[in-house]
Formats: sequence, C-alpha cells, structure tokens
Amino acid sequence: MPLWSPSAPSDPSAPPAASTPNSWTSFWRAHSRLRLLLIKRLGDAQHITAVPLTVFLTVHLAAPAVVPFLGAEGANQVLMVGREIYQSPLTEPILFLSLGVHVLSGLLRRLLLLPAPPPSLPHMLGYPLITLLALHVGANRGNAPKLGGASFEFVRAGIRRWPLRAGGVYLGIVAVGVAHAVGCGRAAWAKRFGAAQPGLEGAKGSGKGKEWGWPALVLGIAGWVGVVSLACLALGEGGPQWRDDGYLAAWKGMPVYS
Repeated sequence: MPLWSPSAPSDPSAPPAASTPNSWTSFWRAHSRLRLLLIKRLGDAQHITAVPLTVFLTVHLAAPAVVPFLGAEGANQVLMVGREIYQSPLTEPILFLSLGVHVLSGLLRRLLLLPAPPPSLPHMLGYPLITLLALHVGANRGNAPKLGGASFEFVRAGIRRWPLRAGGVYLGIVAVGVAHAVGCGRAAWAKRFGAAQPGLEGAKGSGKGKEWGWPALVLGIAGWVGVVSLACLALGEGGPQWRDDGYLAAWKGMPVYS
C-alpha cells in the first residue's frame, strides 16, 4: 500500500469529511426524478385519451351489433347516426389526436420503464391493435370514400372476396380492441380508485376473486359482433354485381387485398 495517495487524508487522525454528492451523482438524481415525472405524466395522458377512444369504440360497435336483427340496411342507419357523433368537424380531430397521443405516450412510457418486466396481456394487445387499426382505417377511410363512404355492403363485398384476410381483420380488431380496452381500463380503474370488488388487477389489498369476469365479457362481445354479425352479413343477400365490382376495386387499393 503506498505511503501517500491523493485520495488519502492529510491527517489520519482527523474525522472524514462529510460526503457531498458530486455533479455526476446530482445529475442522475435529477434525471431519475425527471424520468419518474415523465412516466407519471405519460400515464395520465394515456388515461385521459382513453376516454374519447372508449366512447368511440362503444358507438362504433353498436352498428355491427345490430346486423343480426336489422340487416345491412338497418345497420347502415345506426352507422350513420354514429358518424354524426365521431365524424363531425369537432369530434373527428379530437378522436385522431387522442389516438395519436395514446399510442405515442404508451410507447414512450414503455421505453422509459425499461428494463422492466413484460407488460400484462391487455397492455401487450395494444401493439397488434395498431396494425389492425391501420388496415381498418386504410380500407374504410382511405379507399371507401371514393364510393360515397364505407357501408356494410362494402364490408360484405370484402369479406366474401377475402374471408380470411378481410374477415380476420374485422374479427381481430373487435376481439383485440375490446380486450385491450376492457383489460387496461379495469386495471387502471382499480389502481386509481382501489378495488370495489376483490380480485381486480392493480387493486389495493390482496383479495383474490373470480378472474373470469372480464375475459367472459370480451369473448361475449367479440363472439357476437365479430362472429355472429359478420356471418349474418356474409350470408345475407348481396347487391347488384356492378356495385360489388366497384367495392372490390376499392378494396384492392390496399396492398394486402390486391
């Protein structure tokens, strides 16, 4: 051991000086506080933007839900009423802004949480939901407006021509979208307000109740809207051939259906 080093005290009998955080430690402490603040604010942004998205999802699913009762024409009328709500000059920008903020805040929050355990299944479903939404919006908003707007006749033509691709996208967006909304909303509610009933994920306390409630709700909605309604639509009476040809030409504007 050397007799003297720059780090050794000049007087061995003197008490050690009080340790003071250097600039590097202070930087990381400030960085850690900023990181935690960003994580909290990004979580708040996700929760706030989830409200208009949930309203949209509920209104939007009402139209296909009535197909078994009212047929394509009746469902089109319900669809037009819904469009008055979420496609107005005021509400449509709010909807797309909420969607963009929701996705970006979720991705940034996940990056700031690294390294962290994998998210829960409802949270992980948000990632494939982005792809399904892109396919859905591309077909129903990017191409269908050339024919005066998407209708259930337009949907019928697509799922008859591409039952696995078009039908799979509709079924997937219903199942994945509802599972993501119900599962994440359930966990966020329990975490913020505590558990009104035992067994809620993220709730205060250690109660363990029945966990089949929300999967049953998701399967019920997805089964009715995604399977029964699409089956009734596909098996229903089609329109004139010239109109279906025009619909199929619009569908082929998407590379996945060309």
